[in-house]
Amino acid sequence: MASRALKQLGEKAFQPLKVGDIWHKAAISAKSLAKLRRQTLAKGSEWQFDQDLPARPTGFLRKVKGHKHDKLAAARQEEIQKNLDGMAERIQKYRDSRKLKEASLLDQLLLTPKQLRLKQYRETK
Repeated sequence: MASRALKQLGEKAFQPLKVGDIWHKAAISAKSLAKLRRQTLAKGSEWQFDQDLPARPTGFLRKVKGHKHDKLAAARQEEIQKNLDGMAERIQKYRDSRKLKEASLLDQLLLTPKQLRLKQYRETK
């Protein structure tokens, strides 16, 4: 059946057909067409219906988009370096502010260490 349709219609047998506004499927399916082609080539005959398809764009010349973290890496590195400048002084200043200062003798006798810390933190704020 497929070979008969191929003889009658030629190349139009494996192309869809538009009648009015309605598309009709091809007379020979792609699977049947491939089977006919294999059989013809196996007999040693030449397959006369090879199509020269236009080359599809492969996209290998397109610019790669990349990842956001790669694009922002340099700016982020600059910001980190800016924040690290003077960090040693800032750490030392923080540590000095957290050290317990000498409490009065009365406080040392009456308050627990936790109460001393809380009192000192309240006074500094």
